[in-house]
Amino acid sequence: MAVKDKKIFVLAAAMLIVKFALLPLAQNADSDAACRTWLGLAWLQHPEWLTHSVWGPFHFYMTGAALAIWNNPVYAPVALNILLSVVMLFPFYYFVKREFSPDGAFAAACLLAASPIIFRNSLMNMSEPPYLLLLVVVLNFLSRGFHGKASGNFVFAGLFATIGAGIRFEFWIFIALMAVIILVKTGIKHTLLFLTVAMLYPLSVLLTHFITDNYSLKGMFREYPWSLHVDQPPPHLTDYLRRIWFYPLCLLISLGPFVFIAIARIIRTLKLRLGAAWCGSLFVVFYLITAINALYGTIFLHARFVSTISVLGIPFIAPWFAEMTALKKRLAILFVLLTAALSYVYNVGNITPLPRLSNQTAVQVSGIVNHNLPPGGGLIVDFWEWENTYYVALQTKLGLDNLCVQEGNVLDSTRRAAINSIIGRHKQGIILLVKKSLLWQNSAISDSTLKFKFGNQLLNTQLLFDNEQIKVWRYRYN
Repeated sequence: MAVKDKKIFVLAAAMLIVKFALLPLAQNADSDAACRTWLGLAWLQHPEWLTHSVWGPFHFYMTGAALAIWNNPVYAPVALNILLSVVMLFPFYYFVKREFSPDGAFAAACLLAASPIIFRNSLMNMSEPPYLLLLVVVLNFLSRGFHGKASGNFVFAGLFATIGAGIRFEFWIFIALMAVIILVKTGIKHTLLFLTVAMLYPLSVLLTHFITDNYSLKGMFREYPWSLHVDQPPPHLTDYLRRIWFYPLCLLISLGPFVFIAIARIIRTLKLRLGAAWCGSLFVVFYLITAINALYGTIFLHARFVSTISVLGIPFIAPWFAEMTALKKRLAILFVLLTAALSYVYNVGNITPLPRLSNQTAVQVSGIVNHNLPPGGGLIVDFWEWENTYYVALQTKLGLDNLCVQEGNVLDSTRRAAINSIIGRHKQGIILLVKKSLLWQNSAISDSTLKFKFGNQLLNTQLLFDNEQIKVWRYRYN
């Protein structure tokens, strides 16, 4: 093994140590991470082949498997993501070494390891770490196939692509894009080899939905989160401008000053024919798809979505390191430090490398809830902003059967039934209400009792916490 190759093992070991050292300091600051943990726990309790989900179900299987090994909903899924994010460095390094620059591959891997958004996602139970790992593995197998290796590389690329398609639906787009690239570069044989395997999961989903719902895509979105159906006011010019600059800004945060080197190299690469510019083509096409969907409002402006674009763009900095000078070394160190430091300055969506709640009051409330939650007790959490609500609920380590979380300031018949069900099945527990919320307004509150107006249960309560935003009670229902 060459000395340069040994460096990637040192980098991986260092990142493993750093991330596990930071694990106790990381806080779940994303509602999706909590939901994915609960859905993984629910799957573990009742394993089955999931056919209806707005998210790719394979991530639930992975989360469930992690919880089966270590029954800790707070740390087990994150520990798995840390491992996957470190493993990703190896196929990424060999892919960049082969396609871009043997001398610059390690520098590109270092930027991938330190990129704030990618680093942040690996410290929560997000689907990006396994999805990005699979994307890089597929890119590496395609690269091997394009460089004259065995046709089996395209089969393996398809295998990992179909697994990726079961984690995030973006992979469906990549399957189509990669098929076109394979067709242009190597012809129909390898394209069919790739598609035959890569389409196994997508075709099974479409067929299942067609049989059960009489329409292939209906089942995929049948259980779409309610929040995506809330009527939004017509966008103004400022909304469109924000949609335009949001992802370029996120890319700048993710890559720091290196973004300008990467973009320049991508533009230079695209001047070549498609066969030689396939990596640049993937970057540009996927970025345009993301930007157009953001402009039309069909995807949320979530900073974590830029992680795919970042992984596709980082390899283009590798040639800049082909001839390493003393000046470049100093600049590289400066750029890496600026990439991490400036994420705290020109920040959007609190996407600093270490996920932390913007309101640390939730940590105090979480401690009070956990200390006072009786064995077998239930939990009702009103909507206290996205971060706080899901942080408090997840930290209790309860499953979906034992808690009810308000997903926004909406109180419909489903939520009323869920709240009544929690109280009916759990005679003791904790209630967190946000002052002046709809749930608060539908409650009759006195010094020692609480009654929801849509139910008939009169709860004896003990006040645990009270500030200008929320109240927390321990309840008992006789």
